[in-house]
Amino acid sequence: MPRQRSNGCILCKLRRKKCDERKPTCVACARNVLLCAWGSNPPASKSHKSGGKGLKTKSQRLARHQSVPKNMRTDMALSAAPNAIHPQLAHPKTNFLYSFFYAQAAQTLSIKEGDGNPFVYILMPMAATSDIVFQAMLAFSGVIYEQQHSDALAATTWGHYAQAIRSLKHTLTLYVHNQVDRGTELVATVLLLLSLEVMKADSDGHAFRHLRACRELVSGTFAHCHNPHLLGFLAEYYLYTLSLLPSSLIEPSDLIEEDIDFAFRTLLNNSVPATGVLCGCAPEMFRTISKATMVSRRLYDEFTDEAGPSVECLQERLDLYDYIQSWLPEHADEEYAMIARVYQTALLVLLLQAEPGASENMAMNELVTNLISLLRIIPVESSTTTVLAWPLATVAPCVKSSTDQEFIQQYFGAVVQKYRFGNHRQTEQLLQLIWSGRDLQQQGPYCIPRAMEVLGCRFLLC
Repeated sequence: MPRQRSNGCILCKLRRKKCDERKPTCVACARNVLLCAWGSNPPASKSHKSGGKGLKTKSQRLARHQSVPKNMRTDMALSAAPNAIHPQLAHPKTNFLYSFFYAQAAQTLSIKEGDGNPFVYILMPMAATSDIVFQAMLAFSGVIYEQQHSDALAATTWGHYAQAIRSLKHTLTLYVHNQVDRGTELVATVLLLLSLEVMKADSDGHAFRHLRACRELVSGTFAHCHNPHLLGFLAEYYLYTLSLLPSSLIEPSDLIEEDIDFAFRTLLNNSVPATGVLCGCAPEMFRTISKATMVSRRLYDEFTDEAGPSVECLQERLDLYDYIQSWLPEHADEEYAMIARVYQTALLVLLLQAEPGASENMAMNELVTNLISLLRIIPVESSTTTVLAWPLATVAPCVKSSTDQEFIQQYFGAVVQKYRFGNHRQTEQLLQLIWSGRDLQQQGPYCIPRAMEVLGCRFLLC
């Protein structure tokens, strides 16, 4: 028998507190001076059958609300006491963006759904008490709405974005003057703004500027954060974002690996397990992306040098390859384990790309076949498909079969249609460019950044 869902307010559900269901403001929210928000019933869970069906079926949640901005559907609007917490929630469009984040936008940030999504149960309560996080969250929600539906809320969205930027400058000033307790708000805000830029296919480098700011903040912030759940959430969000940076750049990343190791150690030393922000069940694999990228490029450079590859570099590649190959996902359901296997396979492909003629290597062909087999099992409707851009772009140069290329293009095309993110569209263009025969296939681990140069884009592959 299915579990009966509570009809309590959003904040009581997030805080796991009993709600007396008094509207518009329940007793618990009034007592704790919190925004009392009432959401619609969540959509029925979708059955995940086969990858083939996933290619044909559009996300039901997206289809449900196509006409939302025109009518401002009352079932998604929040019944709030706006003057008690935030005057802006008295405005229907702002109120709607808050509700849309809870109902849909938060899901685009995590492979976990519903109550298990940390952007719902950790970030939203934080936004209820922090104006800077509140503004960034609404701006992100508006960008996702624009990507998936229309630009009807653009003015409201960018108004909140401007307020988030202004608040960011003010809060940074307070932080510099030893208000270190504001660090968690700053890190959460900057990471949200970074995700916003990436998902709208930022080509001006704004995402990288946000990331540089974040790298300056995390050390002090993590040291002064005494909430283990919040610390674990921020550490994993930061780890995921930072791990993919080397794949987007050709030039060496200054101390990037040290920062990744710091985030990973913070996650390991935390008293709660990884929240599954985007890393899912495989934070170790995300941590390894930067190291595998650097080793593969260094070995590729040595192979093209007259002296040939050094024993030291070959051994380093072998050790890393063995570590990745022997890794097993822990404490994961079947879907999370499969997406972890996709990343594991892509990392092995990345390490083999360093050798001349790697695409003809028997081991490489087997890895490509394994990855495509995994894709055939993972339905496009699964929330895990939001993190497929990096592994597919990494493996693409080694996919020789036109049939396999066509399948990957079809599969990822369905992912693009599901999420409608700008960075996903750019990844789709990368795949097409790599397979167009412009000699990019011969450039091994440098293929992705050089293809990005050809396209004129500069973004994080996530």
